[in-house]
Amino acid sequence: MRRFFTKIATALKLIVLFAIIGLVIAGSLAWSIYNESFANPNFIFSGNSIIDDAEYQIYLSKITATNLLDDDFTELADKIESHPYVAGVRVSKHFPNNVLVEISERYPVALINSNPLLLVDNISTVLPFRSNSFDFQIPIISNFDIDSKAMPLGEQTDLPNIVEAVAFLNRLKIEYPQLYDNLSEFRINDHAEYELILDDEPTKIVIGNSMAWSKILILQEFERNIRSHKNLSDYVYLDLRYNNQVITKERRV
Repeated sequence: MRRFFTKIATALKLIVLFAIIGLVIAGSLAWSIYNESFANPNFIFSGNSIIDDAEYQIYLSKITATNLLDDDFTELADKIESHPYVAGVRVSKHFPNNVLVEISERYPVALINSNPLLLVDNISTVLPFRSNSFDFQIPIISNFDIDSKAMPLGEQTDLPNIVEAVAFLNRLKIEYPQLYDNLSEFRINDHAEYELILDDEPTKIVIGNSMAWSKILILQEFERNIRSHKNLSDYVYLDLRYNNQVITKERRV
């Protein structure tokens, strides 16, 4: 009887052993198939509007399938983030062979009239000029003293005049959007004074030798007072250099 139970126990052990081996083989095959499915992954990009999918695809063309399988996608994410227009990226794997790349892009607030032409975002990150850059409805910064060596692509500039101008324009965009949207140029004139040039007509607004926000508040109040019968574009010239007043020159009909 004891030999009978011993044989049964041995048989059960063999069955369990073969079952474990079978599960390991099946798991290995499944993992192999899963890995193979990512040998040629299908990238799905989202959140991008400035740079098209094809350009990001080229950025990833030199990354190997092995690196794509890294759980944290470090190399893939670093490669995408090296693009100057990318502020951040999140990468995730989706069965069977999709890799979702969610991108947060930098959006320029101004075009800098330099050689070469450059753009800058709301935190003074320098962006390269592209063939579609004129499609952005953004003002031009011109006549500013610019050291090209201090304008590294994809990095924040530390030029004080550009940093101050960007902060000024970004505040304008947030707190006085109707003026920002109508702004064609932000420039320094021959007297080292700041001027705003509007798209409409055009109209020139002289701020003075500083970017004092108090001048913009005066202009904003002036526009509210004339809104019922006039627009800023009805004036050829608006002068904010004098305390608490706006000197105007009306456009001839």
